Amino acid sequence: PTAAPAKRRDSVRSRMYDLIARRFLATFSPPSVTAVTDVRLVVGDSAFAATGRAQIDPGWREILPEHDPLKALPPLSEGDVVPIQELRIVEERTKPPPLHSQGSLLLAMQRLELGTKSTRHEILDLLFRRQFVSGRSMRTTAAGRALVDALAIYGPDLASPEMTRHLEDRMTAIAEGHATLDEVVGESRRALHGVVAELRSHRESLSRWLKDATWLEKDYGPCDACGEGRMTRRRARNGWAFLGCSRYPACKHRMRLNGLGQRLPWELREAETIPIAMPATA
Repeated sequence: PTAAPAKRRDSVRSRMYDLIARRFLATFSPPSVTAVTDVRLVVGDSAFAATGRAQIDPGWREILPEHDPLKALPPLSEGDVVPIQELRIVEERTKPPPLHSQGSLLLAMQRLELGTKSTRHEILDLLFRRQFVSGRSMRTTAAGRALVDALAIYGPDLASPEMTRHLEDRMTAIAEGHATLDEVVGESRRALHGVVAELRSHRESLSRWLKDATWLEKDYGPCDACGEGRMTRRRARNGWAFLGCSRYPACKHRMRLNGLGQRLPWELREAETIPIAMPATA
């Protein structure tokens, strides 16, 4: 316990102290006893399930209560008929999983056994420095997506978690004395020889692939319409390049590009502009 009076501690320190003290005292408190009720309800041909929790003895929860209160079900017996109070038809769409943050990606790498505790941060730092990802939510850049697509075609083994995990396991075997350095180096060379040869044979195609992706993602400054997105180069169906807001489809602001790369209003007639040819990709 701290000897400092509570009135002399700021609110953040007081809340932190309160949490630590409650957690410490909860470890010496009796168990919490909760009754759990699982109910299966049948309405016509459809079955529904419900779960209720009722607190019998709070135990340690009296000192460290949960944020979500327990919800109990009314007393029920098998075969009871209960009235239907409300019927609702809710139509929703599935939502994509949230983008990775650095913390969630580190946890995913740990779960997949990719890298070590000391190298995982270095891997993420390398992705940012090479501009394969950007932002706090770690959005992939066009160059990053192009690299993944290229490796999926020309070097799928190199990009697979299994190969990285195997190499990590072999390095652990060296540290534990179950394998020698020469054995593991020889295995790695044999495994990577074919992959590297395949990548070298398509060096020019890979270089153009990444260069085209970088060219497309050039930043032309903030969007004049919404003020939140960035104007980046995009490709039209006819192959022409134009500028579009990065917040599309929330913001559909777009502009034309002339032969000098200057921004022009989209309403300008096509005859008055010179389209910019997209870089050719073999």
